[in-house]
Amino acid sequence: MPSDKSSARSGEGVNVERIKIIIQKNQKIHPDVILTVKGETLDKNTLYKLKKNKNKIVNWFPEPMFQYDLAKKIAPYYDYFFHFDPAIVNKLRNEKHSNVHYLPFAAAITPGYKKKIYDVSFIGTYSTNREKVLSKLTMFNLNIWGDSRWLKSSLKKNVKGGRISQNKMKNIIKKTKINLNIHNETNLAGANLRNFEITGCGGFLLTDYVKDFKNLFNNGKEIVWYKNDNELINIINFYLKNNKLREKIAENCYLKIVKTHNYALRIKHILELTKTSIPNNTS
Repeated sequence: MPSDKSSARSGEGVNVERIKIIIQKNQKIHPDVILTVKGETLDKNTLYKLKKNKNKIVNWFPEPMFQYDLAKKIAPYYDYFFHFDPAIVNKLRNEKHSNVHYLPFAAAITPGYKKKIYDVSFIGTYSTNREKVLSKLTMFNLNIWGDSRWLKSSLKKNVKGGRISQNKMKNIIKKTKINLNIHNETNLAGANLRNFEITGCGGFLLTDYVKDFKNLFNNGKEIVWYKNDNELINIINFYLKNNKLREKIAENCYLKIVKTHNYALRIKHILELTKTSIPNNTS
């Protein structure tokens, strides 16, 4: 185990002034639950100090398998540790981490329609797998936004911009006929955040398949998934020609997100599991 002066990760990245503010606010307002996302820069000593006020400390960990070692290391320091990938949840629980629970991502609802100006868009960081998949789609009006490595790839002519803000991302999604999602190669079974960001904007989502979709969405009615490159190409061709069906599927999923996959419901679930009283405005 790391020493009291180290972070739950390695001691790097700890902001001493920020930690002081967190501890002071905790002592002042005495919250029932403290929620952190990832929490790799919260040191063990800080977590112990926070627990002195009998808070329930919760971590909603957003990273896939490539950061499994970090998740495994810091999970014991929390009262409740949530993860979006059911396979990783099972793996951690099999290693005696009984405080680990499944919780899929959610969407910040962003209503509103915009005229479509892009046929196919991908927003995300570069990887060799993503380049391999997208390189088969250059016959379409393909548009890419992401980190600078895309400019050194075979798809540099398709790059429309670098890293973008949340607001710009939402605008692009709304202006795109087909929004692509390609999961990280180390993803096991969980649906990543981009699935919810796209559909929460009312965008049409076309994504590679993961097992947890069967618990979240209906294929061909709320989202569309593919399982190989040939299927991906055929699906794009089909939905570019069928505007009404494509927009109906996007609308269906947006309504599903509003009803089932919003952040208020996720927080409500956390409060219920931690046996914390639920404020009226979370329902």
